[in-house]
Amino acid sequence: MNGNLKVASLVVAGLLAVSAIATAWAAASTAHSKPGVDFSNRSPVIELKDVLSPYGAPAGAKADLSRWYMVTAVNEAVRPVTRVLVAEDPPDASLSFFPRRARPEILQLAASDSAVVVERARAFARHAYQVTIPPATSVSLAVRVAYSDDPPSMLAWTQAALVEHNRQVAIFLAGVAGLIAAAVVIMAGVAIVTAHPAPYWAALTLTLLFLTRLQSAGVFDAGWFTYIGGPYGLSAMLSGLALAAALRLTDLVAPFSDLWPAVGPWVNRVLFALAGLSLLAFVGVPGATVLLQAVVLFGTAATAAYLVRRGLNGCRAARVLAPAATVFALVAAASAAAMLGAFRDNPAASGAIAGFVGAGAVLLALAVAAGEGIAILPIAAQQVRSAAAKKATEEGNLFDNRGPVEDRSDVSGTSAADGNALLAVEASRQGIFDLNFDTDTLQLSGETVSVESTGASIPHEKWISRIHPKDRQVYTEALTSYRGEPGLAFRMEFRTRQEDGRWRWLELRATILGERPKPGHRCLGLIVDITGRKSSEDGSRDRSARDGRPEFGKRGTIPRDVEHIEES
Repeated sequence: MNGNLKVASLVVAGLLAVSAIATAWAAASTAHSKPGVDFSNRSPVIELKDVLSPYGAPAGAKADLSRWYMVTAVNEAVRPVTRVLVAEDPPDASLSFFPRRARPEILQLAASDSAVVVERARAFARHAYQVTIPPATSVSLAVRVAYSDDPPSMLAWTQAALVEHNRQVAIFLAGVAGLIAAAVVIMAGVAIVTAHPAPYWAALTLTLLFLTRLQSAGVFDAGWFTYIGGPYGLSAMLSGLALAAALRLTDLVAPFSDLWPAVGPWVNRVLFALAGLSLLAFVGVPGATVLLQAVVLFGTAATAAYLVRRGLNGCRAARVLAPAATVFALVAAASAAAMLGAFRDNPAASGAIAGFVGAGAVLLALAVAAGEGIAILPIAAQQVRSAAAKKATEEGNLFDNRGPVEDRSDVSGTSAADGNALLAVEASRQGIFDLNFDTDTLQLSGETVSVESTGASIPHEKWISRIHPKDRQVYTEALTSYRGEPGLAFRMEFRTRQEDGRWRWLELRATILGERPKPGHRCLGLIVDITGRKSSEDGSRDRSARDGRPEFGKRGTIPRDVEHIEES
């Protein structure tokens, strides 16, 4: 019985051995079924993808999804030849449903001939190998590649060609990064000078684009940023956050609510959702990177189309911002096409796309600097109002009508007449109300109002949120009605919430500026605290008319708190 078991064991072992030999022979036959590649030819770079054959060597660690491949390399020259092997980044790497933890890399390389010299070549790339083959030699190379397609894209460079390639890439990256960095500096300067939110968001958008370009070159690959979601997750996150910042900038200069009033409350929700999706891509949630790439593609295109439409309809801020948005939309479309392999045979395509990013950054900086700093914001008046508000804040509560009025006619950047005009306004205990319809931003100053960022531009919707709910409709409908008739002056009364939660009555006397028949682009006037006067009035007065819809602009039918004054 024991003898039979031994015979059976020997038979099984023999069959396994024959099977292993057959497998190895088949693998070797497959490896050599493809033609070899001549490393001595004149081509500066050789694509090895089509000559690589799977090899049945142990895969090693499974986490990196590494595989072994065989390639036959030949040197037909009379002197040794050296090639540097580098795993190429596939164009569709960021479109994987399950994110890759790293870029493709060569982990190991071995030669069947001991006369062939194989060594690491970190001077050329992080995961490059250098192979030197003696004259008139044919050798089989076994290569272990991780985080790659099957078969991987692998390039065999001459040393001189790879050095020149790396130099050109570094120069181009520095040039594009320099353009974007210069645009960031410009925006930061404009933001500091004007204290306007648009340049701040433009600077943030450009900063994120700057980081995106650096990451596309692998600058952050060796850091902790890519440990979770990989380099493609980090790139997607930066692109998503850049789109979110760009959408906020767009909403500031050309509010979406102008076309779609119901969209207003949803803008912040969309931005938070975009930021959340970006975070999911960063941490490597399956599918998040692919979804975010699609959102960036369609989001940039939609933003550009929106700004073009607003510009054609007369919105000056949208008109100056539309060219930069169009460039970024084209960049997003070209990048998507590259991911799908559209420019696989054109190595200069990625550089051209990066160049357009730099051009778009400069256009954006110039558009915001010109549109927000010159065409939209009155800089000198802004400086006067900011200085006055700062002084008033230092003196105490801006709603407090007590305290001396100081001479501020010597404010830097303004004439004596401008200072005296401001002094006269403040002496009358009134403030300046300056609403820009194109950007939907409001500038408030003086000793009449108390809101965050008083003296600088604030979103108009933020001011509206401070108006008493029963007065809010009267306020918004009055502005909408009178905006359609530039040159008309009007007066209205409404309540606003103070910083400490108390309500104050304000009276606004203003005029819509612009040229008919187009809607007015600005509402400029004076605003004064009338709480004392209102408190002395009969508190039992019926105020039910506040909740009705007023008919503005018609004498005798205008509600009590909105009054037509005169045509200026």
